[in-house]
Amino acid sequence: MTSFLIEAYYFKKWLAFNVKRIYLTLMPIKKILIVLPSMDAGGVERIRIILANEFKAFGFEVEYALLNAKGALLDIASKENKIYDLKVNKIRYLPFKLGKLLKEIKPDAVLASIWPVTVATVFGVFLSRISCSLVLSEHNHLSTQYQHKGFIHKILMRASMFLCYGFASRVVAVSEGVKNDLQRLSHISHKKFEVIFNPILPLKNSDNKKINEVNSHWNSANEKRIISVGSLKQQKNHSLLINAFAIVNTNLPSKLMIIGEGEERKNLENQVKIMGLENQVIFAGFQKDINPFYQTADLFVLSSNYEGFGNVLLEALINGVNIVSTDCKSGPGEILSNGKYGKLVPVNDVEALACGIIEVLKGGSIDQNILQNRAREFHPSQIAKKYLSLLFPTQKHVKK
Repeated sequence: MTSFLIEAYYFKKWLAFNVKRIYLTLMPIKKILIVLPSMDAGGVERIRIILANEFKAFGFEVEYALLNAKGALLDIASKENKIYDLKVNKIRYLPFKLGKLLKEIKPDAVLASIWPVTVATVFGVFLSRISCSLVLSEHNHLSTQYQHKGFIHKILMRASMFLCYGFASRVVAVSEGVKNDLQRLSHISHKKFEVIFNPILPLKNSDNKKINEVNSHWNSANEKRIISVGSLKQQKNHSLLINAFAIVNTNLPSKLMIIGEGEERKNLENQVKIMGLENQVIFAGFQKDINPFYQTADLFVLSSNYEGFGNVLLEALINGVNIVSTDCKSGPGEILSNGKYGKLVPVNDVEALACGIIEVLKGGSIDQNILQNRAREFHPSQIAKKYLSLLFPTQKHVKK
């Protein structure tokens, strides 16, 4: 009798496994359309590429609708996914062009990112009259990002959120700080919002050839290596970092490598020249493979005035690089657990940033394994599951 029960138990498990496999095989492939402004080399675009690959691993078809099919990451995105170029130069035209596209391709779900693309997408779905789930995703602290735009812009932004967010299945915020900001701006119930952190890919160690190439960039001996990664724009406040680095360099021979491109590059290069730091500060430009740069650095610094999340902090953590970051709105405090996984300093404070850098470089470092274990909590598979639970709430999600 015992033998029969054991056989029946394993037969039941075998049957359930095969029924599930047959169901996944025969189930129609559902399509997700990701709406973005472009494929520029920003954090949001990188995240969407990571999530698109994960969605496909869960058995979904993924396509992109871009306002303009351009950007440094376009070739990467287009290798695996179809891209629709909406050729939209003004946001007011997006609902009509997107609505027309939605009628043609009829996706099962739409994932739109970055205000005002998010609210314009709501109108596009409405005009298309198709039945699909719609999830909006905001990645920045919008009240801070647009505080310089004035009263009328603020009223229009808040009104658009109030009118449109309610029509989405959910609105994803990449941090608690962003969620609270969105809720205050839109006056929509907090139940409409969901916090889903950004993902980070598992670490792939770079080959020796690439490491040697990056080492040649540094061209340093007996100097501490400080790295900063991000678009060269005022939000990231690289000017503050350069001023703090000047103090650091007088106390501790160091080199600073700034990776990224943007409208502030010429101003930053002029600042470096005026301060006589041309031999100590390296502008490395945009880099597709960023890990070798982290892996050859002693410290990563984020000097931003504000963030939505701070993807570069995850990149530093997964590479086991110690961190000094401004405690800005919002993201760094949540990622670093209020200082447990990195040094947090006040925003726009040169002396505090310089002291924080010196403190960590002189012995206040955290063990590499602790940092990497923290980064593993943001595995893409888990993050993708959370998005899929919003896009397709009645479906169980299992990787094929």
